Amino acid sequence: MNPQDDPEARIRDLERPLADRARTSELGTQPYSVGGTYPSPPPPLPPPAYDTSYPVAYPAPKSSHTSVVVLVIVVLTLLVVGAGVAIYFANGPRDSATTAGRPVVGGGGPIDLPPEVLPTGGPPVVVFPDVPDFPGSGTGGVVQAPVNGTYSVSGVRNDKRIVCHDSMISVSGVSNQVTITGHCASVTVSGVENMVTVEDSAAISASGFDNRVFFKTGDPEINASGDNVVERG
Repeated sequence: MNPQDDPEARIRDLERPLADRARTSELGTQPYSVGGTYPSPPPPLPPPAYDTSYPVAYPAPKSSHTSVVVLVIVVLTLLVVGAGVAIYFANGPRDSATTAGRPVVGGGGPIDLPPEVLPTGGPPVVVFPDVPDFPGSGTGGVVQAPVNGTYSVSGVRNDKRIVCHDSMISVSGVSNQVTITGHCASVTVSGVENMVTVEDSAAISASGFDNRVFFKTGDPEINASGDNVVERG
């Protein structure tokens, strides 16, 4: 029988190359090729478009530690310098210092002051001028008061002598010394540190500050307030 006429032999002959190819592929002696081609990958997508109509807030850059240290040093230096300047001007020399007991004003020389107002280290001494109140006043002279009338004495540091004729005498001012003779209807003393001597009066009153009234005769009606004194003397 002819082998080509045997159908089984022909099938074996046809299967033999397929079996050899499969064996070779399993053993790795021949690269396995697959027929056909793969499609190429799609191109990359474009980046998304951003909406530029809204501002984008970026975080503020943080200051470095070195900048903070430098700023603190500068501030402390300015404070120390300012304190030193303030202390210097508070305790340093002044242009208005006194020269030989006399004040110096501006850039000129010392001003010669009268002896009454020269600095002595204590409170300033105020010198009042002698202001006479009537003719014959001041440091001498005797004044006749009106009969049954009124008469007033004022001024500063005056020495008054008055003759009273049932008159009403009023004494005021500062540091006046008044001597009243005769008989008076009343004597009224006010002001500051006045010294009044009365020979005779029906009534004596004293107000103000540190006034002293002395009467010699009679028994007058006395009215004194504060630190004023009315007494027989």
